[in-house]
Amino acid sequence: MINKLSDLIKLFPGGANCVWCFNHIIALVAKSAICQFDVPKGQADAALNEAERELRDLAEGIDIEDEMMQGEWEIPGDDDNEENGDGWVDEVAALSIADHEELEVNVRPIRLVLVKLHKVAFAILHSTTLLLPLWF
Repeated sequence: MINKLSDLIKLFPGGANCVWCFNHIIALVAKSAICQFDVPKGQADAALNEAERELRDLAEGIDIEDEMMQGEWEIPGDDDNEENGDGWVDEVAALSIADHEELEVNVRPIRLVLVKLHKVAFAILHSTTLLLPLWF
């Protein structure tokens, strides 16, 4: 496919973009897989138990942090709309109420870990020290 693109598009650099395309595909797959662990929005606080309140408090500024990170990592000229789904089916919406509640209970610990990990990673990357972690 990459070889054909370099034939069809004169400005396409060929194999050099292979890594970028692969990285983009991995990012889209990871985003689709992780979306089931997102914190549900719009639930009444009275219905939330203590773990859900803690999760909501931890995740309070994550949307703002995500927008900041996307702005920092944005590639100029990359106009792909990553929100379109490209045929992905939301299987959670098709679950019965009992199955949905069971899924919520089973996924809650994973959500909590992901939110805490996101907070720690954001704090490390945006720390005021000059030393950054090796993986950055």
